[in-house]
Amino acid sequence: MTAVLETREAFEAALTERRLLHDVIVRGVDLTGVSLSGVLLRAVRFFRSNFAAIDARGVQLQNVVFAGCVMRGANFSGARLVSGSLRLRPHRDQVTDLSGADLTDADLESAVFERVLLTRANLSGAMLDSAELVDCDLDDAVLASASLHLAAFRGCRFRRAELTRARLDMAAVLGCDGTAADFTDASLVDANLSGTSLAGAVFSLARLRGQRFEGVDILPLAFSGADLREAVLSGRALEGADFSHADLREADLTEARLAGANLAEAKLDSARLVRADLRDACLDGARLDGAAADDASLVGASLIGVRGEAVKLEGADLSRARLDGAELERANLLDASLEEASLVRANLTGAYVRGTKWSRATLEEVVLDAIDAARADLRGFVAVRCSLRGANLARADLRGAVLAGCDLTGARLAEADLDSADLAEAVAESADLTGALLVNARLDRAELAQAVLADADLSAASLYLANLSGLDLRTVRVSHETTFEAAKLAGADLRGFAFHGCTLKNADLSGAQLQGALLSLVRGYQLELTGADLTDAKLLRADLRAADLSGAMLADADLGGADLRGAQFRKVVAWRARFPLAALSRSQWSDADLREAFFDHADLHLGAIERSLMLAASFREANLEGCSFYGSASEGADFEGANLANVSWTDAGRAKAEAFQPMRAQALGERM
Repeated sequence: MTAVLETREAFEAALTERRLLHDVIVRGVDLTGVSLSGVLLRAVRFFRSNFAAIDARGVQLQNVVFAGCVMRGANFSGARLVSGSLRLRPHRDQVTDLSGADLTDADLESAVFERVLLTRANLSGAMLDSAELVDCDLDDAVLASASLHLAAFRGCRFRRAELTRARLDMAAVLGCDGTAADFTDASLVDANLSGTSLAGAVFSLARLRGQRFEGVDILPLAFSGADLREAVLSGRALEGADFSHADLREADLTEARLAGANLAEAKLDSARLVRADLRDACLDGARLDGAAADDASLVGASLIGVRGEAVKLEGADLSRARLDGAELERANLLDASLEEASLVRANLTGAYVRGTKWSRATLEEVVLDAIDAARADLRGFVAVRCSLRGANLARADLRGAVLAGCDLTGARLAEADLDSADLAEAVAESADLTGALLVNARLDRAELAQAVLADADLSAASLYLANLSGLDLRTVRVSHETTFEAAKLAGADLRGFAFHGCTLKNADLSGAQLQGALLSLVRGYQLELTGADLTDAKLLRADLRAADLSGAMLADADLGGADLRGAQFRKVVAWRARFPLAALSRSQWSDADLREAFFDHADLHLGAIERSLMLAASFREANLEGCSFYGSASEGADFEGANLANVSWTDAGRAKAEAFQPMRAQALGERM
């Protein structure tokens, strides 16, 4: 028969020498100061007893009940439920009070706590697997490193409780208040948190893989370093949350409100951020490989050094975002907005940016190789020393854009609008600029070797020192404001080309094909035309002072009124060429073929036409004062009305000098 103990003396007497208390009921006994350390309590029920500050270290429990007991400050460290059950519950209106108690390392697996006060209790390292806690108060309690696997918390409070490194895998935390609780480094894999308030709670380094947070109205905001793989946070309010270094791979953050959140160094590979609000969020160093952030708002966000290979940002708003050093290879930026964004040293190789808005974006040393930006709005964006090799920019709007120093090798710019764009020092070798609008564009020092410029418009463009050597420019359009000053056009195909009086000062057109070209009124001081073919070209009133036309073909060319003072014409072929009213003073002609050439009214004073063929040439009314015709053949030439003052035809001293044959080296050796 079960004994009932109602006095301290009876209790102490019931304890056997073996430190065993078996099959008794203890009712209303004050046990203050009694030592239960190492005692085995078997089938014992305590009602409204006082255990305050009792020493119960290592106590062994088997089928024990504590009902309405006061256990404040009691020391149950190392207590162990050896078998059977342990139940702590109220008695009538009095709850069991374990506030401030020490239960460190206690093994209480499957114990039941009903309306127990555990405020400030220390359960560090306690084993509470499968335990059940109903309506308990654990405010400010310490459960660091506690094992709560499969435990059930219902209606409990654990505000400000410390659950660092606690293991709550598959636990049920239902309808609880965990305000400001600390779950740092805790494990809550497959835990059910339905109806629990977690406002201000800390989940840094916590393991929350697959957590859905269903029924949790207010989510915590501290997830630094947490494992949230496959977690579901769609549509949740997470403004200002800290997800730095968190693992969010394959997590669902669809339509999540993450404005101002910190996701620096977070792993977001394959995560869903569709329509998420990430305004002013920090994603510096985050990984977004394969993530989907279509239509997300990233206005003003910081993505410095982010890695997002094949990330989907279709329709996303990245206005004013910072993407410096970002790795976004093969990213999908279809219809995205990068207006006023900064992408210094970013890598967007192979990115799909068709329809992307880049207005006033800043790109410096960015890798944009093979991007698809056809028809993209790139007005006013700045790309300095960027790589766009093989990029598709066909029909892109690049008005006012800066592409200075960019590598556009093999890029497609067909029909692109580059009005007022800056391509100074750009490398556009083999680039396709068919039909491109380059009006007012700056191409100074640009490298355009092997580029295609068919039907391009270079009106008012500046090509100072640009390299267009060997290009087919027949269908290119220019205006009198276009400047090719010091440009390299050697070997270029300019047949029939209309220069419209543009600037060619110091330009190199050596070997160029200029048959039928229109160079009238061009400004070509010191123009290099050696070996150029100007057959049937029109150079009326062209400024070609000090130009070099040595070896040029000028057959049937018309240079009427041209300014050719000091020009060089060595070995030029100028059959039937016309020079009426041309200024040719001090021009030098040697070994030239001027048969049937027309120099009427031209000014050739102090010039030299030597060793040249002038057969049937016309010099009527020309000014030939002081001109040298040494060694030239002039049969049939017409000098009617010409000024022949001081003209020289022979020079005995010069003839003797030219006829001089030096002594052979062999003869010189014999004489020595």
